[in-house]
Amino acid sequence: MINHYYDSKNFSLYKNGNTLRVRQKNSNLLLEYKRKQSENKEPRVCKEFSKVITHLPDFISNTQMPELELECKSISFKYLGSLITERASFEIDNIKIAFDKNYYFGNLDYEIEIEISKHLNAEKLEQLLSVKELKRNFRSKYTRFLEKYISMKSL
Repeated sequence: MINHYYDSKNFSLYKNGNTLRVRQKNSNLLLEYKRKQSENKEPRVCKEFSKVITHLPDFISNTQMPELELECKSISFKYLGSLITERASFEIDNIKIAFDKNYYFGNLDYEIEIEISKHLNAEKLEQLLSVKELKRNFRSKYTRFLEKYISMKSL
């Protein structure tokens, strides 16, 4: 799977905790916008919008994803680059667990991603994993990708 990331020149989406990407699985392309719903709360809650597209664009505008207009009026979001993920995943009691190996800008990192539905709480997840306290990494894939992107631009 490949995530192709987009943002404005001043990274307005990133600064507001949002992500705009095209997710590519095989030859299928899905334009996705994740808008943060919770303010500094755990777990992180996002409203997600998506639609199928036929080609990978250089720029994304509000006309391609109307939900972006809520974020920024008449701004074009440029292509920043891609992050490639190799994923192994499974589901237990409606809890999705994915083990990811990510490649971006010459970097390699690993991540365990856990998603629970609204109907499950963290206590059930802790019980399932048999741990007393879960520690969360606040740096999402997009955050890590963008930090590397910005550090490369400043060289």
